[in-house]
Amino acid sequence: LYHSALMPTQMSEGGRYVGLDREVHTESGFTYYSDMSMWDTYRTLHPLMSLLYPARALDFAKTLLAMREAHGTLVRWPLATNETGTMVGSPAAIILADTALRGVTGFDLEAALDVVVADADGVPAVTTRPIACVEHGYCPSDEVGRATSLTLEYGWADFAIANLAQVLGKPDVATDFRLRAAAYKQHWDAETGFLRGINTNGSWAIADFDSQLQSDDYVEGNAWHYLWAVPFDVIGESELFGGRQSFVDRLGEFFETSKNTPTPVAGIVTMPDEYYWHGNEPDIHAAFLFALAGMPGLGGQWVDWVRETRYDDAPIGLAGNDDAGTLSAWYLFASLGIYPLAGSDIYVLCPPIWDESILHLPGGDLRIIAKRSSADDLVLQRATLNGEVLDNPWVAHREIAAGGELILEMSSEPSNWVVEPYPGIVE
Repeated sequence: LYHSALMPTQMSEGGRYVGLDREVHTESGFTYYSDMSMWDTYRTLHPLMSLLYPARALDFAKTLLAMREAHGTLVRWPLATNETGTMVGSPAAIILADTALRGVTGFDLEAALDVVVADADGVPAVTTRPIACVEHGYCPSDEVGRATSLTLEYGWADFAIANLAQVLGKPDVATDFRLRAAAYKQHWDAETGFLRGINTNGSWAIADFDSQLQSDDYVEGNAWHYLWAVPFDVIGESELFGGRQSFVDRLGEFFETSKNTPTPVAGIVTMPDEYYWHGNEPDIHAAFLFALAGMPGLGGQWVDWVRETRYDDAPIGLAGNDDAGTLSAWYLFASLGIYPLAGSDIYVLCPPIWDESILHLPGGDLRIIAKRSSADDLVLQRATLNGEVLDNPWVAHREIAAGGELILEMSSEPSNWVVEPYPGIVE
């Protein structure tokens, strides 16, 4: 929790701050922040702030809109009074949407929707998306570097934009962006079973494809890491795999291989894992894909494996850079038994480590209780919220924001809890 609260950095003093335009501004009802590692933090940290500290999350959202006004475009990695432009995608769009969807609505939501749509549409002078990605609907490798990762990141942003548009009463915009979010399918290679870089003429960007190597197809990762970077459309990606069972089977094989492959070490520094890589962000949600696929009884052991093998209270206690609290926030959620799908209003359920935990939320206390015979019971069998049996292995933010009692029942036996996958971009 301490690590999760170290960044962003408050930049205002006495009601004033220096903006990205290097001008002195006077705050208008909010505290201005900077140092936002958003390609990382949109996944876990910002949802955590919206849940535990909504007043601070509101400041972050207002800051992002102020930065956009001063800088002219959405930012990706503001550092002090500069926009570094580091990393890829549209993380600010995801954060703005996620913040609103999780009940923090005290900022100009219509303005937020306008700026994220303008960015996604490639409006001149205000867009951060490569025009080639906008024109083709996906990012072609012969026109854009690291194109596969870009398409996937923009797809996640489009999913978030669609959800924001839906709650703001813009169903046509929502439908359009759900369709855009499916652009990742352009990168599917049925022969290898991976999402790969593709050129405008339909040829693969790299002929001698190796799924374990980091290449210019991807950003800080390889084909294995990015294969699972579509948590917003488990239904669509499962179809590419040949069905849900094929999807979860391969996901399970991925984790088994990861478990049996030692992490490379150079001296005292851990190197990138070839398979599941918790030291960086693209696949840190992978263990929760089982539940999103509607089979919550299959993922608990892998959530626990990550908790037990990638965290320690030692000088090298994390699997990589904490990235402004991203990995710490991951652990907080995973230890509690709820994990956010960024850009939506839901938390995916998983076996917690605590027998009981209490979150003192602004709307009331949320009590999360684990019912099990032993700590080795990692198969989620059933969940109830305030006495009502949950149909799905996820809960909406509004269902827990006012507090209540969430009971997670687990055992070591196979689970009969199988439901339809999370709809994601399917209307």
